[in-house]
Amino acid sequence: MTAETLELKKKLDETIPYLSEKQLYLIFSIAEAFVLSQQQETQKHEEKLPPKNPKFGGRRISPELAEIFISGNSLDVTDEELEEMKYEYLTEKYK
Repeated sequence: MTAETLELKKKLDETIPYLSEKQLYLIFSIAEAFVLSQQQETQKHEEKLPPKNPKFGGRRISPELAEIFISGNSLDVTDEELEEMKYEYLTEKYK
């Protein structure tokens, strides 16, 4: 805590005994709203960052790609179909 924060806390501690129950409840509800909004902002910031996947050297990859790495190719493809898919991919890539 900074010196200013400690000073504000001290002033608040000195003021609390003079407040009514309704006033204390109002102050508490306002403080609770501030804390909740701060937590939501923190969660939004964390959601913006792509997740790290430690199984793949800490690289950030999509869950779909991680599933392919883990389970392999789940499609039943013959060797001829695979070669044709490779050829189509390479011809499209190097047009």
